Amino acid sequence: MAKRRRKTPKSGNPAKRGKFPNVPKTANNGDKEKKNDGRPRIFLSRIFQSRQWKIAIEVAGLVANLATIFAIGLTCFQIYVGNWQFDRSGPDYTWFTFGLGNRLDLGAGGPSDQTYMMAVLSNSGRTEDTVVSMKRRTRMAENMTICIPAIDGDGNLTGKAALNDGTLKLAPGDSRVLIIATRSTRSAVRQDGNGIAFSGSHFEMTHKMTVYSASGHEWDAKWVDADEIVMKHYENLPGLATAERRCGELVDGKS
Repeated sequence: MAKRRRKTPKSGNPAKRGKFPNVPKTANNGDKEKKNDGRPRIFLSRIFQSRQWKIAIEVAGLVANLATIFAIGLTCFQIYVGNWQFDRSGPDYTWFTFGLGNRLDLGAGGPSDQTYMMAVLSNSGRTEDTVVSMKRRTRMAENMTICIPAIDGDGNLTGKAALNDGTLKLAPGDSRVLIIATRSTRSAVRQDGNGIAFSGSHFEMTHKMTVYSASGHEWDAKWVDADEIVMKHYENLPGLATAERRCGELVDGKS
């Protein structure tokens, strides 16, 4: 009777033979990643295909359109404001009077009378301008001439003057005194029980004045009702009486 040969275990590392005794089986990490790899994609695909997502896209598009319309409207408004500021960027003239005067001359040829009033022209605008002429707007023919007294560097009257045919520069915030006078006319003498009365030149009061700029523009000077404190300031200016007399002589054609 033949004997069976006992098989002896082979030497070597069991891992090489693919056997791990007493080691529990675990899932392969690569297999796990393969199994879970498609799940996020499926979830996002469901979100993108949902009705809520489509509504959100439509709302976002509507908001973007509204933002575009608002931006266009804001741009148009800024352009309008810029044009409005540009239109108002020039000079803005205002004026007022602060006194009336009368000068009676009892010369050899008989009494003559000259009437004048003092005024102030101001530039309340944003830019400097050069004035070449000014004119009161009256219903009747104007019989008064505007005279511009000269000032020194400190703004004081110097006693010199020029008629309304030169150049007057007014920076924003600047003001200049004007003397508006009639020509001397022969006064009519009337005697009654109260004494002797002289009636001389007449003029028309108006609150309208046009300023002519060296740039070719015409500006309407706005009338302002100056406060009494401001009027007293100008009435007490040193050299005002000398400027009145000098302007009266220039209006009469005396050098």
